[in-house]
Amino acid sequence: MRHPYNVLAMLTFVLGAHAAQAQTPSHDTASALGVSAAQARDAWKRLDQPALERALAIEATVPNVESILRSYAERSSAARATLKATLDVPYGALPAERLDIFPADRPGAPILLYIHGGGWARSRKEDWSYIAAHFVPRGATVVLVGYPLVQSGASVADIGDSTRRAYEWVARHADTFGGNPRHIVVAGNSAGAHLSAVVATTDWHRRLGSSALAPAAVIAVSGVFDMEPHLRVPHNKVIKLDLPTARRASPLDFIADADPRTRLVAVVGGRETPEFVRQSVLFHSAWLQSGRRGDLLLLGDEDHFSIMARMADPSHPLTAVFHAALGISPPQAP
Repeated sequence: MRHPYNVLAMLTFVLGAHAAQAQTPSHDTASALGVSAAQARDAWKRLDQPALERALAIEATVPNVESILRSYAERSSAARATLKATLDVPYGALPAERLDIFPADRPGAPILLYIHGGGWARSRKEDWSYIAAHFVPRGATVVLVGYPLVQSGASVADIGDSTRRAYEWVARHADTFGGNPRHIVVAGNSAGAHLSAVVATTDWHRRLGSSALAPAAVIAVSGVFDMEPHLRVPHNKVIKLDLPTARRASPLDFIADADPRTRLVAVVGGRETPEFVRQSVLFHSAWLQSGRRGDLLLLGDEDHFSIMARMADPSHPLTAVFHAALGISPPQAP
């Protein structure tokens, strides 16, 4: 059933604009709604405490979330049983800093570096192997990133540093597993979308010595890019942010460090909370305002979890986004 909210109407409400003209997702949506960057960024401050808590308590909006997560794990177990893989490759010194590499059969394959979600506090790379089952047969190498969770004592900013190390390892070692270091697409969902954006907003020319090794694209699905609102919600008891750490962990503040050739696709579902919609609109708008290339994909009938469950559907728009970024052929219709 179609969700009752109109996405553009919801954006208008969330961002505080009084009127809006419909825009295609590739436009700077916040500007199109007549909202300044400061207004868009501070919109969350106009919410009272219960409303802000509801806005960021995303799991409460999806009644069958645990069954969806179990389906991810079951599909992933089947994928690991059938695909060639090198598992638990260390990319750093921490026990959780490990990669699962699912190589394509052809040399020089584009690489999908996928960073899982889970609120920086749950889930594992092993639960996302099903992504490889779709992309590897179509010619892409898939690398799944494991990282320390906050329960280990890592801050959200520390986790961002881990994912940077993961990207650097893959860029430096891609030729050892048949991948193309000049065609790496970084993607993730939820907290993984935030971490993907952290990777994308890193100065890779300085860190790797070559802009050619910067991400070709970042696909951020249902992400948060300004961490300050989390300071005021109960989940902060788990992730333990303070204001300096929240700012250090906010990719919105580091877009200037992103390589100008990295393309952003910010993806969000229309059945997500208005705050998650606002965060994607805000990051996409700031990315375009910096002179970089990007698109915003608003999936009106999807929620925070159904998006990833549908990703391998040949007819789904998100699948097409991944195919285009990786430069691989879409699956043939049956």
